[in-house]
Parts: sequence; structure tokens; C-alpha cells
Amino acid sequence: MNYESYVACLSEARMRRYLLATGEIPEKAIKLYQDNLRISKAFHPLLSVLEVVLRNRLDHVLSNYFDDTNWIMNQKSGFMADASLTFFDKRTGKLVLNQYLRKEVEKAEHVWRGRARISLVDVLSPNNHLAFGRQCLNYHIIGL
Repeated sequence: MNYESYVACLSEARMRRYLLATGEIPEKAIKLYQDNLRISKAFHPLLSVLEVVLRNRLDHVLSNYFDDTNWIMNQKSGFMADASLTFFDKRTGKLVLNQYLRKEVEKAEHVWRGRARISLVDVLSPNNHLAFGRQCLNYHIIGL
């Protein structure tokens, strides 16, 4: 596959950084991109395990902090609705309550409706990201 094919499949913006890093030599840019893919592939299993460990640890710490193993459901009206989550929206010029955490829990509730308990795993797994976890760890949200 030639450089133009890579650009057509991946985008000019993605390939441009590899081209610049190789002194504008398309063949070297392709090689660098392929090497980067191999490195990423090698890290993926480690990152997957790290995600599970962090998610489980976060759930454990917050369960202890709130003295509630079902904290994720019971805190929708607690820290997930706290006034400290208010921020200034530069686009609208208004103060807005950041409802990201509560909305993610409500999405999981909808998906897992009928279950007695929804865990942090249920909230994070369908979304396949750690944004919820990052929000939970934000120091000014819960002050841990």
C-alpha cells in the first residue's frame, strides 16, 4: 500500500505527523506508522488490565468512602448533583451544572433495568471508557 492509500484510508491529519517526523519521506512515514501500530498492539492488553484494576479500586474506595456498596445509585442525588459541579460555559455565558456522572448512571440504569444493583463496572463497560472514572476522581467533586 502506498502513502496516498494510507492517507485515503486514515486521513491526511493522521499521516501528516508521521510524514513530518520522517523528514517528509513517505516510505519512512508508512514504516513509522506500522511500528506505532505494533507498539500500540503490545500495550493494549496491559491497558485493558489497568482499566479493570482502576475501575475495581475506584469502586472499592468509593464504596468505603460513602459506606455504601450501592453508592453509584444512591449518589445520583448526592455528590453527582452537588453545586460544586457548576461551571461557567464559555459558549453560552451561563453557569451550568455538570450532570455527566448522573447521566452516565442513568444510561446504565436504562440498559440494566430490573437489576437490584448497578455497579461501576456496569456504568463503565457499555461505554468502554474511563471518563466516568476520571470525573469521579476529580478532587473538587468528592474531596477524597
